[in-house]
Amino acid sequence: MVVCTMRVYDIDDPTQHVLVDGCSAFGNLDKFGTGNAMSYSRKYAFLNLLNLKTGIKDEDGYEAKPFEQNSPEQSEEEPTYMDDSIDVEDIKHELKNAETIKGFNIAKEKHRASVEYLLRNNLRAYRQISDIAETREFQLNNGQ
Repeated sequence: MVVCTMRVYDIDDPTQHVLVDGCSAFGNLDKFGTGNAMSYSRKYAFLNLLNLKTGIKDEDGYEAKPFEQNSPEQSEEEPTYMDDSIDVEDIKHELKNAETIKGFNIAKEKHRASVEYLLRNNLRAYRQISDIAETREFQLNNGQ
């Protein structure tokens, strides 16, 4: 996050200035993130200083709309990283829907060879399965 404090001086009387304080922006998590955040914070500092509207639809605060609430059927899962030889979705489904720790362990043992294969050949799919397995095992062990 970048916070911008800007001082704009009067060119006719350099002792006079206007202070714009508190414009901030978040940047992306890449090599351009800091520069993006600096540009946005500077933009909004000027807009605040001059009390301007740009007419851009994504302008903060103007015509604001509430966030959409996620319905229970919507999930925020990352996409499945497919593997041609293994049905990753089937394994995830079985682990997620195990109702007892015993059923979970049976499903885990049933897919052990496939998961070991994914560990060596498709790390993303393996991570998805292992994350689900850890979460579900924790839930079952804690009676959730």
